[in-house]
Amino acid sequence: MSGISLGSTERQKCRENRCLASGPIGLTLSAGEAYLPILEALGRLCRAPDGQQVRAILEQYAPTWLVQMPSLFTNDALEALQRKVAGATKERMLRELAEAIEMLTTERPLVLRLEDLHWSDVSTLDWLACVARRQEQARLLVIGTYRPVELLVREHPLKAVKQELHLHEQCQELPLDFLREEDVTEYLARRLPSRDRQGADWQPLAHARGSEEAAA
Repeated sequence: MSGISLGSTERQKCRENRCLASGPIGLTLSAGEAYLPILEALGRLCRAPDGQQVRAILEQYAPTWLVQMPSLFTNDALEALQRKVAGATKERMLRELAEAIEMLTTERPLVLRLEDLHWSDVSTLDWLACVARRQEQARLLVIGTYRPVELLVREHPLKAVKQELHLHEQCQELPLDFLREEDVTEYLARRLPSRDRQGADWQPLAHARGSEEAAA
């Protein structure tokens, strides 16, 4: 269920509406690096053709996040930034990025899609909750996906975060139904346009994928 980029249709819509877009994340286990999916998304934005503006805003408003992307700096510049943010707290990091996103989205909206949140680290969930609770305006759309059964089986902290945000009407849940045969056929036709996926031709692929997920 994980991916590495926005779909082509979504990217086109973002370009047409002059949106910044990043995501989705890959697999991020709870024991992984704190804020890893957010850092990956920010890194993509900074390395984009117009990433200089993103980097400048982060440098001014969220240096505690920028310092965690050392590949963007020379050694001297990185050392100077490290001295600037020395002793930063978790609360400061959450506040800084929230303010940076508010500034970043004054000219263009930002669409951030995070997949497989049931594998996400706790710090990323703290950031999502913090951003959702803020009263200041920001043209930010966060789309997150998760498997409901994982929240029940593993008692993942996402369950509590989702319940709290839903209680205060700070998020909207869109449950997805199972795919029908024609849905799978259409999906394969889009992903593999040069192949004929009508009739029984798609069934081995669907069966193999289903068996793989059941064994995982």
